[in-house]
Amino acid sequence: MDTQALDARLVQHDKDLRNAGHWGVPTFVFNDEPFFGQDRIDVLEWRLGQTGVKKRD
Repeated sequence: MDTQALDARLVQHDKDLRNAGHWGVPTFVFNDEPFFGQDRIDVLEWRLGQTGVKKRD
């Protein structure tokens, strides 16, 4: 396991999250819209469906 690469990835993810104006996980962002909280996955799936993304079986 390359711990230096993993550490660098975590630092980059933290920077990306903060640059997007978010404060922590679990947060998803799609088209600049944040999805956070217990219903984040359901709402994100709904939004993806609105844009034509097909759900896999």
